[in-house]
Amino acid sequence: MGRSVAELLKQRRDEPLFVQGTVANQWRFYDRFAAIVLLTAPTDVIVDRVQRRPHNPFGKTAEERARILADIAETEPLLQQSASHEIDTARPLSEVVDILADIADGAGPAPQGRMPGG
Repeated sequence: MGRSVAELLKQRRDEPLFVQGTVANQWRFYDRFAAIVLLTAPTDVIVDRVQRRPHNPFGKTAEERARILADIAETEPLLQQSASHEIDTARPLSEVVDILADIADGAGPAPQGRMPGG
């Protein structure tokens, strides 16, 4: 994040803007968003997805999978504290997209609420 995200956020838009990423300074931008959505999944689902992805070799070894699990254990609780919404992405993609659209339309739960099943 940095100047490019700041410039993007200054632009006028008529449609919702979705920004994805995890960086150390992301908190600096939170006040510019109507919602901060954390996309999560059970660790077994994440490991399975990582092992099956064809174009990224990271996570294929036991050592790399252990690093992924350690990173989740360390960072997910911190991200949950900042999120206004949390969506469990083990559900079908179409449901995740519908929930995101509802949040963008203002029909999602109140801040700090969690989506059912999330």
